[in-house]
Amino acid sequence: MELLSEEEEKIALELTRRAIMSYIEPECEELELPPIFEEKIGGVIITNSVQGYPEEWILLENSVCSLKEGIFEAAKKAYQDGDVALHIFFPDAHDTNIVRLEIIIMSVPKALECRPEERPDNIVIGRDGLAIYVGSDRRGFFFLPQIAIGKKLGPGEFLEKACEDIGIPLQIPNCDSVKITTFQVQTITE
Repeated sequence: MELLSEEEEKIALELTRRAIMSYIEPECEELELPPIFEEKIGGVIITNSVQGYPEEWILLENSVCSLKEGIFEAAKKAYQDGDVALHIFFPDAHDTNIVRLEIIIMSVPKALECRPEERPDNIVIGRDGLAIYVGSDRRGFFFLPQIAIGKKLGPGEFLEKACEDIGIPLQIPNCDSVKITTFQVQTITE
């Protein structure tokens, strides 16, 4: 995944605000976007950097899309959840913790093509998040790289915690019903 430049980060924040706003005022003006917004990514999470984010995210495996599409899909979810959108556009005048958007852009996940006991050797703390797909519907559980850092976990502990949290054995091999992958993120905060 190519990282966005500082200018492209500003555009991503503006696009996110406009995407959320488009659900409130459908006549939002189009924003001209650089080509990087058409590149494929693994997903986007929009959150309030004041509130933080949960430890795991559940997404479907086929969430690979362009950055622009990912921002609009995440904005739709943020608006439907109400948490982000209502605070952004209707903040309490006396609230000093006005929302600051945080956009987490995830690369397309890559399978850990190794034996189960070698997986920790292929995870880099601070760089890699984990995406674990389980079941016939291939539902994906995403664990952001920040989790391992915040909990001071090594690669093996991070993988163990992720597997434990979703209820699968640590030594399970990649197969038709389970796929363990890594991904990287770029976090943009206002």
